[in-house]
Amino acid sequence: LLLLDSLLQEKMGILSEEIWTEWEKVGKAKFVETFEGYIVDKKEGIVSNGNFKEIHRLIYDLLWQGIKGQLSCGSVVSCMAELIAHNTEIANVIVDVIALADTETQVEEGKKDDRSRLAAIVREVHRFLSDGLVKERLEFDLMGESSIVRQPKKFFNTVIKLKTKLFYKQQKFNLFREESEGYAKLITELNGDLTGVSNEYILEVIKSLIGYFNLDPNRVLDIILESFESQPLEFQFFVGLLNAFLSDRDTLKELLHFKFSYFTQSEDEITSESLYHLTALLIQHGILNLDDVYPWLSPSDSSLVAVWDKELGEAREYLRKINIVSTKGPEDEDKDKSRGKNENRNNQKIGLLAALFKVGSWELGEKIMETLPADFCLNQPKVSSALCDLIHKTIDPVYHQYSGLTSRVKSKHHEHRPGSIHPPVAKTLQDLRTHAYPMLQTLGPYAHRDPTLIIKMIRIYKCCLGIKRTDSYDQDNKFKDLSDKEFYYDVFTMLEEVFLPSLSLLTANCCMAEEIWSLIRHFPYQHRYRLYDSWKGDCMTTHPILIRAKASTFESIKRIMKKMSKENVKHTGRQLGKLSHSSPGLIFAYVLSQVQVADNLIGPVVDSMKYMTNLSFDVLGFCIIESLNDPDKSRTKTDGTSISMWLGNLAFFCGAVFKKYPRSEERRVGKE
Repeated sequence: LLLLDSLLQEKMGILSEEIWTEWEKVGKAKFVETFEGYIVDKKEGIVSNGNFKEIHRLIYDLLWQGIKGQLSCGSVVSCMAELIAHNTEIANVIVDVIALADTETQVEEGKKDDRSRLAAIVREVHRFLSDGLVKERLEFDLMGESSIVRQPKKFFNTVIKLKTKLFYKQQKFNLFREESEGYAKLITELNGDLTGVSNEYILEVIKSLIGYFNLDPNRVLDIILESFESQPLEFQFFVGLLNAFLSDRDTLKELLHFKFSYFTQSEDEITSESLYHLTALLIQHGILNLDDVYPWLSPSDSSLVAVWDKELGEAREYLRKINIVSTKGPEDEDKDKSRGKNENRNNQKIGLLAALFKVGSWELGEKIMETLPADFCLNQPKVSSALCDLIHKTIDPVYHQYSGLTSRVKSKHHEHRPGSIHPPVAKTLQDLRTHAYPMLQTLGPYAHRDPTLIIKMIRIYKCCLGIKRTDSYDQDNKFKDLSDKEFYYDVFTMLEEVFLPSLSLLTANCCMAEEIWSLIRHFPYQHRYRLYDSWKGDCMTTHPILIRAKASTFESIKRIMKKMSKENVKHTGRQLGKLSHSSPGLIFAYVLSQVQVADNLIGPVVDSMKYMTNLSFDVLGFCIIESLNDPDKSRTKTDGTSISMWLGNLAFFCGAVFKKYPRSEERRVGKE
C-alpha cells in the first residue's frame, strides 16, 4: 500500500486533485500556503534551499494544469505573478519549467491545444519576467508562437552571428590597416643603445605603448624575441626583461614552436643560427626547459639513430671494397663525392646542441647527447667546433699558467662573457682533471677540427710530467720513469683516445706529429708500443670518420707503392712522407708487407725515409718488431736450411734504414 501510495503521489503531484478543482474557492489559497511553507528562510537562495525539488514540482504542476485546460490562463498567470512578487528568484524557476514544458509539448502528437495554451501562458506571464532571461533560456519557436519575437528566424540568425563573434571569431591583426607607430617606437626602444637602461624603465615603456596604441601583447612578445635574437650579447638585459614581462610561459612556447615548425615545412628553408642561439640562452637561463623545446625539433630520435647506423655500415663497406678490385662506375663515384653534402643541414637537434655548447651549457649538451648517438652528434662540424671552443674557455687560466711559454710571448685569451652561466674554469691541474678532462674524452678524435686545442693540452701535460722544453730530441738522455707522476695515466688516456686518433684525421701535419713526439718520447717503449698498437688497430674501427680515413690511407699508399721506383723516388718519397705524418702505423704495415715480397722496393723506400718525422721512425720500429713476431710466417724455407725470403728482405731493409738514419731505437730493435 505504501509503494502504491508513493507511485500515485509521484503521478498526481504533491497536491491533491481537490485543490485544482476548487481553485477559485480554496485551492489557490492552499497552493500559496503550501508554497510559502517550503520557503523557510527568505534570505536563503532558491537553489540552495533544501526543498528546491518540491518548489520546482509545485510550479510544474501549476503550469501543466493550465496547459491541460483545467485552470484558465489568467488563473495560472495571476498565481505566478504573486509567486514572483513574493520572491524574485522564482522567475528563474518559472522560466526553466516553461522550457521543460516546451520540450514535452513538442514530443506530444495530436495535441495542438496544449501547445497553444502554453504559448498563451508564456505571452501573458512574459510581462512579469525579465526580457533578457526569457530570450536567453526559451527556444526561438516558442517565443515566436508567443509573439515575444515577431520574426523568429531573423532573431535566430542574429543570435547565431552574435555568438560566433563572441566565442568563435578570432581577432585579426592586419599590419597594413593597423597603426604601426606603436610597433615602430617599440622596435626603436629595444634595438637602441641599452647601456645603462634598466629593465624596469623598458617594461614601463612597453606597458605605455601597449595601452596607448592598443598593441597586441603577443606581437609585442614576438618583437622582444626578435630583438633578443639580433642582439644575443645583451642577454642579461633581455633575460631580465622577459622574466618581468611574462606572466606565464605558454605564449613563449607557442611562439618558438611556430618559428621552428616554419623551417620544417620546406626543404629549402634552413633554421637560422640566431634562432638556435636565442633558444639556447632561454633554456640556459631557466626561462624555458629543455624538455619543453626538444619534442618540437626535427627529425625524430629514431631516424637519427637509423642514419648513424647506416653511416657506420657504409663506412665499413667502403673499407672492405678498398681491398678488392673496384667495380664502381662514374655514377657511383659521383654519388660518393656528393654523400653527406646536404645531410643534416637542417637538423634542429644538432643546431640546438651546438648552440648550447656555444653559450657554455655543457650539462644540457650532455643531456641531448644521452638521447642521441654521441658520435653522431660530434661528427657534425659545428658541434665539435663549439665543444672545442668551450674547452678553450675552460682551460684558459691553467694553460697560461702551465704553457711553458715565456712572458714575452703574448697569447690569445678565451674567456666567457661576463654574467654568463658556464662550467667552472680550470685554475689548477686538479680543476683541469675535474672540468676539462670529461669534455676532452667526449670530444675524442673530433679534436682534429681544432689543432690549437691539441697543442695547448700537450703543453699543459708536458708541464704536469715535468718535461722541459729545453730537452733535445737527438741527445740520448737516461730514461726517467714518469709513471709515478700524478697525471701520467691521464696523459696516457688522452694520447690513446684523443691526440693520436686526431692526428690520423689531420692531413700532412708534421708539426702536430713532432709536438706529440715531444710528449710521447719520454714514455717507456713498452707503453709507446701499446699506444701504437691501439692506434693502428682498434682505434681506427670505432668511428666512421676514422674508418673512412683508414680506407683512404690504404687507397693512397697502394697507389704510391705501385708508382715507386728508383727513377721517381724523390716525387713518390715526398708523397709517402706526407702520408706517413698522419697514420704511420697503417703506412708502414703495408710498406713492410710489400718489401718482404719485392726486394727491388727496398732502395726507393729507404731513400724516401728522409721525409719522415721522429714519430714516424718510432712507429716504424714498432711495425718492424710486429712483423718479425708474426706467428703465421715461417722463418725458414721448406727445406729448413735457409732463411725465408721475407725474413731476409726484412733484415736487409732494417740494416739499410738504421744505417742511413741512425736512431737510438735500432739497439732496442736488436734486443727484441
